[in-house]
Parts: sequence; C-alpha cells; structure tokens
Amino acid sequence: MANRLTFGALSVTLVGIGVFVYTSPTPPAGGSDRRLVADAAHRPTSDTERSGARDGTRRPLRPPRGRSALDGAPNVPRVVVTRTVRVLRERTRVVRAPMPGPTRPSPPTTRPGKRPLPDGPRIVSCADFRWQQDAQAAYIADLNDPYGLDGPPGPRNDDGIACSLLPVDPTRPPSVPVWPAPPPPPPPEPLPATPTMAELLAPSRVYYGVSTPDAPHDFKDFEIFVSRAGKRPNLIHWFHGWDRDFNPELVIRSWRRGALPLITWEPRATIQPDQPGYDNANDGIKLARIIDGTWDPYIDAYAAAVRDLGLPVAIRFAHEMNGNWFPWSEERNGNQRGEYVQAWRHVWSRFEAAGATNVIWVWSPNVVTGRPSVRLAPLYPGDDVVDFVGVVGYYRRVIYEPDGRAKPATFDNTYRSTLDELRTFTAKPIVLTEVGATEIGGKKAEWMTSFFETLPRYPDIIGFVWFNHSVNGNDWRIESSRRATEIFRAGVADERYGEGRWSAR
Repeated sequence: MANRLTFGALSVTLVGIGVFVYTSPTPPAGGSDRRLVADAAHRPTSDTERSGARDGTRRPLRPPRGRSALDGAPNVPRVVVTRTVRVLRERTRVVRAPMPGPTRPSPPTTRPGKRPLPDGPRIVSCADFRWQQDAQAAYIADLNDPYGLDGPPGPRNDDGIACSLLPVDPTRPPSVPVWPAPPPPPPPEPLPATPTMAELLAPSRVYYGVSTPDAPHDFKDFEIFVSRAGKRPNLIHWFHGWDRDFNPELVIRSWRRGALPLITWEPRATIQPDQPGYDNANDGIKLARIIDGTWDPYIDAYAAAVRDLGLPVAIRFAHEMNGNWFPWSEERNGNQRGEYVQAWRHVWSRFEAAGATNVIWVWSPNVVTGRPSVRLAPLYPGDDVVDFVGVVGYYRRVIYEPDGRAKPATFDNTYRSTLDELRTFTAKPIVLTEVGATEIGGKKAEWMTSFFETLPRYPDIIGFVWFNHSVNGNDWRIESSRRATEIFRAGVADERYGEGRWSAR
C-alpha cells in the first residue's frame, strides 16, 4: 500500500512538471538566448518597479506585453526550465524510504564566531547570560575579551568585571575584578607661586622683559632668545585684541617661567588684514562705544576671568594713543578729544567693580619725537588709575641735526624728551614697554651700547621689554648680528636686572 501511494505521488509530481514545461514559453524563432538571459537578469525586484510607477505608489499588477501570464515574469530561457526540472527531480527523492545505517549529527545552528563556555553554551554578548558570575567565568576564560564583555572588545578596557549590569546570583559569591583598580587621577597642578602685588609694584630689581612672535602661546622663539641672551627674562609681553577672551593658561605659562605677564589689550581685532589699502587707524572700536557701555559685557567677563585666576597680570590698554596710527587715537575713527581718558577710566572702573584688583595698569604713549605737536598730559588718565607709565621707543633710523650732522645713536636722543615731558605731570614708575634698534644705517651696536650704559642713570625706569621681532624690513632682534647679541648678553648679565626662573609649581 505504501509503495502504491508513493508511486501515485510521484505520478502527480511528474504531471506537474509536464504542465510546467509545456506552458513555459520558448524563445521565438530566430531569437537569441543571450538576449533572453539578460532580460531575465533585469527582472524587476519590487511591486513598484514591476508596475512602472515613478512616484513610489503601488499599482495593480498586470502581465506586461511579451511576458508570461503565469507570474508577470520575463520569458524564461530554456536553461532556466532545465534547471527547474532538475530541482524538482531532486525534491522527489525525499519520498523514498531512508536507507538503514548510522545517523549523522546535524550541524550547529549558532552563528559563526561564538565560543563555547567550559560547560558547553556558546556566547557572543552579555545578553547570552542570566547571571553576572557566568559572564565573569567566560571573561576569565579569554581575557582578550573578543566580545566586549568588559567594555569594548579587547583586553583591559574597563574595571575587570564582565557584564556588570546583569543580576548577581545570590547563591554564589560576587565576582572579583580581574585587574587591580586603576590609580586615582593625579591632583590638579597647583598654580605657580608669584610675588605679591606690593613686590611687583615696587620691584627690587629692574624688569628685564621680552616680546617674541609666539610666546606665551609657543616658546620656541622665546627659548632661542634665552639661549642668545644667556639669561631668562622675568617679564613676557604679548598682544591681545578684543575679539578674544581672557586666556588664563597664557598667564600661567608666563608665571611658570618666573615672568610677569604683560598683555597689550587692544580694542580691535587681534590680527589685522594684510592687504593693500587697509586702513589700520579706522578699523577698530570707537572710544564712544566703550564709554557708553556697549562693550561692558565683554569687559566685565574679561575682568571676572582675571579676578578668578587670581594671578597678577599687567595690562597695557590702548597703547600709543598720542599717535595717529591706531583706531583709539582721538584724531581717527570718529573719536573726539577727551574720549581717550574717559574710555580708560570706564574700563578701569569695570575691573574695580568686578574685584579684579590683581591687575597692574600700564599707560604707554609713544615717544614724543614721533608726534611732537601732541601733548601727553591731556591723554593721561590720572595717577589713581595708572600703576606704571610705559614708553614705546625704537632706534629706527639715523637722525640729522639742522646743520646736516648725524645725531649720535644714543639712549637720550631716543627717550630723553619724552621722559622730561612725563615728569611734568606724573611721578609713576616707568617701564620702556617696546625697545629695539634697526641694523639699517649701521648704528645698532652703537645704540645698544648706549642703552645699557645710560639706563642705570634713570632710577625711576624700573623695567624694559625688548621687542625681539623682525617687522617691515626692520630687524629689531638681538640675534640680527653677532655684535648685537654680544652687547645684549653682556648688558642683561648685570645683577640689577631681574631673572625669570623655570618652575613647575
């Protein structure tokens, strides 16, 4: 009876095959099998594609012209029919009775890459465990942790406890970390020690300072200068516009080198465009906008940051105000007479209101020889809001007398007239905030010699800052020549000049 049923089933199957073969269309006469195979390879894969809809909507399917009415598919080549018959023949074999003999184990159904535990289960993630202790056992079995049971895949990524979010089996001891606990993070580095404000305002030795192109952002040029000078400066100067917030890290870096930070704080952008026709004197903040409080939010935030840091900072606000080349000059940028002093006092008052009493205020005009018609006294904010008086003065060129004789390249010919005028209205200590000499004219060595010989004769000058830059064809650097380096090195070696000391604390 069983054999008869089997034969009947086989007969029905073969009849089905015959129908299929009979109804499957064959290539038209003279057609190409290659074209039909290509057509079959490009059968649409979605209802939308089959219906030809361009807007993504589904449409009722209908057999396209030239296709089989069985399923809307393209004409099937003979090779496809032959393969279908072969597959159906293979399927008919399942009705035969199995041959006696040993059975073979079925292949594992787990995904490739799973690793067996000691007791047999396979794992790939924490989700494969019920208890944390079991996950810990799998983790200990392979501390390379390829499945990320303890942090990301790989050894020693976390605390040595696998799948710590899983429940702990109360019948077993809790897991012990495989790795020792990491050491606590080091305590924050303390701020550097500094002199008191009283010591800074009345220094026992003359400030020896420098401005280099990158310090204190980067100290490469600074260290080159130190190697030439043979002595570390105890004052570092840099420029900072009103487009940037106060950066405490720069102050800390300066003090770690035992140097008072001196910030030239300019009410304009830090970097100006380098292009023909750019008007440096009219691209900045108008003094009236400082006076009327427009910039108070920025000033107050800056003052608060200075106060919160707590380290002493010298600020040189809007320097060289007696010239006509900066936008805070009363002669440019729409400014009016008297506004410079008002702006200075307004900024100073905002710092006082914020409690930023760790600031040394430096008022710093240019030497009067640059604009002899401009008097300094009307531009002076007052002794109550100024700590140091700064002077900007360079040996720029050979200067000639009315009779045609060249003036000597001396300290007094550069600074004396300015110092005399300052002493008519203030007795505040003086710092030469920008000092330099050009090689043009061949008098640099002569002027530098005079500088170090004459400076001690002015006890009210408590410091100087060498502008160690090469700008616009003028090489002010001490390394511009061997002779210049030798003179500077010998000059600052004098004990009267202070010295910075590198310290990590």
